[in-house]
Amino acid sequence: MLYLMRLFFATDFHGSETCFRKFIAAARFYDCSALFLGGDLAGKALVPIWKKNPSTWQSITHRKVVEMNTRGEVQEFEKRMAAIGNYTAVFNEDEYQQLTSTQRTAILVRLICRRMADWLDFAADRLKNTDIKIFAIAGNDDPPDLDNLLRSSSVLAFADGSIVELGGDLQVLGYGFSTPTPWHTYREQTDPEMKLALERLSGFLDHEKGTIFHLHAPPFGSGLDLAPKLDMELRPIMSSSGPVMEPVGSQAVADLIKECQPLIGLFGHVHESRSVTCLGKTLCANPGSAYSEGRLLGFITEIANQKVIDWQLTEG
Repeated sequence: MLYLMRLFFATDFHGSETCFRKFIAAARFYDCSALFLGGDLAGKALVPIWKKNPSTWQSITHRKVVEMNTRGEVQEFEKRMAAIGNYTAVFNEDEYQQLTSTQRTAILVRLICRRMADWLDFAADRLKNTDIKIFAIAGNDDPPDLDNLLRSSSVLAFADGSIVELGGDLQVLGYGFSTPTPWHTYREQTDPEMKLALERLSGFLDHEKGTIFHLHAPPFGSGLDLAPKLDMELRPIMSSSGPVMEPVGSQAVADLIKECQPLIGLFGHVHESRSVTCLGKTLCANPGSAYSEGRLLGFITEIANQKVIDWQLTEG
């Protein structure tokens, strides 16, 4: 009996309301069996709105001052910011400047969790009366505060740091850490640390089942991990032909793929490396990310009887 599953994967939304809503809509649009949600769900920027007087608000975005004269204009500005992954909060004129860096981070984390809770409610509503489930991991930019929210969702299987059953004799190994970045984010490990963690986790795989690797860090040197090389000031190094690119993925991930040869590897983290390749028998994909433009970049694959029978990259 042919048991066909169609899976849709997208990653690195960084708080984009638009991308998440498109992601949930993709379940029905592509007639999916399951959705795979990659890491870096959280956005990075808190955009303050200053209340100048009872009828005037002001903010700054893209280095331009934005004036708002009605609450409706404030709400519209907040929607535009949410669409591209930013978070907003209203402060009195001097209040924001008086906050410490720790206090600003705490406010940002609260807003990240609030949006994630709203996303999960939205997903539960749109996917009710279906058998579609979301298989999710976190990413290096995601604060640990998100984990309990993701674990508590009825519509989502939080696969990070574990092995979960997909059905149809398939299993998912999830892991959300990346190798070290210049920004010292929440979930980073050296390659030796990641190797130990992945070896421990892979020891629980059922070798009678097909396996999907759902990992944030792409395999080193695979072409899925090419990012702009940065100078000491964290600026891209340029050549006559454009930015100089270098591999930034994980050798531990590459080694584990070589050893286990899963059916599919799903990766993110490096937005610029939208590509699909094979490492041995494993089909590996990084659909990339264009969250700041509100474009959903995705990857669809079809599996039947523990074999990949079709795949394609999508954009919408």
